[in-house]
Formats: sequence, C-alpha cells, structure tokens
Amino acid sequence: MSNIFSKIKGRIAFYLKPAPLRRQPTKKDSFALLKRLNIPIASVIDVGVHEATQELITAFPKVPHILCEPVEDFFPAIRENYFGQVPSFLIVPHAIGKLNDVVALETLSVVDDQDITHARISPLDGDNAENDRSVTMKTLDAVMADLDIPRPHLLKIDIDGPDIDVILGAEKTLEHCSVICIEAGVKDIHQRLSVIRKYGFELFDLVDICYYEDRLIQMDAIFIRSDLIKSLGLEFYKNGFDINQWKTNL
Repeated sequence: MSNIFSKIKGRIAFYLKPAPLRRQPTKKDSFALLKRLNIPIASVIDVGVHEATQELITAFPKVPHILCEPVEDFFPAIRENYFGQVPSFLIVPHAIGKLNDVVALETLSVVDDQDITHARISPLDGDNAENDRSVTMKTLDAVMADLDIPRPHLLKIDIDGPDIDVILGAEKTLEHCSVICIEAGVKDIHQRLSVIRKYGFELFDLVDICYYEDRLIQMDAIFIRSDLIKSLGLEFYKNGFDINQWKTNL
C-alpha cells in the first residue's frame, strides 16, 4: 500500500513541477517584456544616467530620453552614447530631489581605473570638503514643467543618495508615468514599496539583484501603474490558477 502511495506522490510532483524560467531577472529582459505586454511608454526620464543606461536605449530607441545628471564630467560620454541611438535626448544638468535648492556635490571612485563612479549630494554649508562642487537641485516637477514631451513616461531613478526624494518631488510627473524603475537596497526597499504604492503603482519585477559577501544588498524594483495592470489584464489568476504559468529558476 505504501508503495502505491509513493507512486501517486511521484506522479503528482511530476505534473506540478514548475516550468523553467525562460527570461532572466535583468532590466534588459524586463523592459523587453514591458514592450511585449504593450505597456504604453512614449518617453523616458532617466534620473542619474551616469554615462548611459544602455538597457533603456536598447528597449526604447524610438522615444525621446530626458537625462538628468549633475556631474558634468559625464556629459561628453552621454552625448556620444545617445547621439544617433534615440530620436532626441536632453541633458538636464541638475541634481534631482524634493526641493529646489543649491547643494554640494561630492564625487568619488571605488574603481581604480575610473575617475568618478559615484556622486553624492549634501547641504551646502561650512562642513563641505574643498573639492565639493555647488550644483542646482530641482524637483522633477520643476524640470518637467518647462518641457513638452510625449506621455506617458518611464521614470528610472538611480542616484547615489535619497532616491525616494526624487519621488517626493515628482507628484505631478508621476500622474503621467506608466512605469517606475528605482534602485533599492535591502535596508530601504520596504520604504520604496510603501511610498510608490501610495502613488498608485504595483510592483512588477525585481531585477539586477546584487550580493555583497554573499548577502543580498541591492536590486532594481520595477513598478507599473495599477490602472494599467487592470486594463491590460495583467492581474494574477484572472482566469484561475494555471500551473503552466508558474515558472522558476530552480
């Protein structure tokens, strides 16, 4: 009798075995999936572009890109990387935050053969280092108020600082965003999830997962507007549970 139950259990396990995952947890694959799902994206707003966000260039080569970057050292590389690759691009030479202000910008490198890998902003006061630069900080709402670009936007945020401040200074802009992609660390991902959900977005994907000393340390979280989830039929289990749609890397 026990042998019969073992065979039945084995057959159940076989039929319920999850299908292999055909895509990878990367921005490249996730952005490509957004296109296949017909998520409307008429322009890209890239806050913290550094020298380029190649995944956005590759996925959205036919829409304008608004590139926010306060480190002018990156501007020549930005122009080289975007010229001819997208129909139009605009470099916004400001730090982006929750206030319109003047702030101190500190640059540093954690890679031997690169002059600058990170840039951090702080209040402009007497405690700033000698080589700190003063730069203008603007809210994303202030930046976008002066621009006329197609909607809806994909908003990507990756700055070496309080990323959530960009969200807090972009309430009007968020009304015209279909997708948000934001870097998140393990210590602040709960804050990112909570704040962005309040603006009417649902978590779609976690990608570009990074480890430090074998511990999860950061990832990019991608969100889609909640009304699009419903209107495009992307809700979970809308037609009941289908084991063939359950996929895993295991």
